[in-house]
Amino acid sequence: MLIFNTTYLVENEFYPQWINWVQASLIPFMMSSADFSEPQIAKVLTGESVKETSYSVQFKISDKGKLNDWMQKHGEDFSQLCTAKFGNHVLYFSTLLELITDYDK
Repeated sequence: MLIFNTTYLVENEFYPQWINWVQASLIPFMMSSADFSEPQIAKVLTGESVKETSYSVQFKISDKGKLNDWMQKHGEDFSQLCTAKFGNHVLYFSTLLELITDYDK
């Protein structure tokens, strides 16, 4: 199992609009466009700043092939969603994690 993680650096004054966008638009887009599951939103607790805060939005996906297919079909759309909405007020980068142990099972 893989985790597709995107870390967002959100200017604090834009947090209300950003979290609403994540819940109302980003998560539904991701869930409808591939075999993503179990979306999570987490606040990153290290490196806190007065002006901005980091958040992680994660989705599970079963294999790299499905993620690569999604990236080819929707990667550009995904990249432009946040930038079009928030410009430089929200910065982000994505990483792919491999789940080694899932203790819930």
